[in-house]
Amino acid sequence: PNRALTRGASPLAGMADDGEHDRLFVLGQPLLSAPVYFVDLFPCPAGTALASCPAPTSTFVDLDSVQQGLELQDIALSNPQAGLGRRAYVSARVYDPVVASLLQARPSADVTGVLLVLDLEPGLSGRPSLQLLRLVDTGLGASQVRVLPVRDAAGGPPRRDVVVVSSITDGMVTVYDDEAGEVVR
Repeated sequence: PNRALTRGASPLAGMADDGEHDRLFVLGQPLLSAPVYFVDLFPCPAGTALASCPAPTSTFVDLDSVQQGLELQDIALSNPQAGLGRRAYVSARVYDPVVASLLQARPSADVTGVLLVLDLEPGLSGRPSLQLLRLVDTGLGASQVRVLPVRDAAGGPPRRDVVVVSSITDGMVTVYDDEAGEVVR
């Protein structure tokens, strides 16, 4: 059964489903804040009355504490692989937070665009830590982010993901190799 969960009045951006943990990651876009919501989607058994099902719960981490002026755009999760911890890849446009505070509105021009590489391993609370591992420049207009299929490890240990980010203002596609920890194209 469908159950509604309201996340305030600000716009929402990208979403990613973590089926392993029955969790949905949702990006918010309020001014001067950059929340990533974790929505735990407790399953409701078939035939159970909606009122008897546990309601989804959510918490959030504000990535504004990592870098101010983030307008989150899209999110993708790493490929699940044995022996490797999960990661979230979040694209964001970056605006001047001082100008935004003065205007009480988002400035029309971006300063840059970034890919945030975040650790999804559980913290002490059991929730994903979302600790920043890397901040990668992607050019103006950071937009969609996609994780490519798992690369063949050729008999070796599993390899981290290759992530692609589009930047619509610059007309660029950035290819980030998480194994190398750098932009490769």
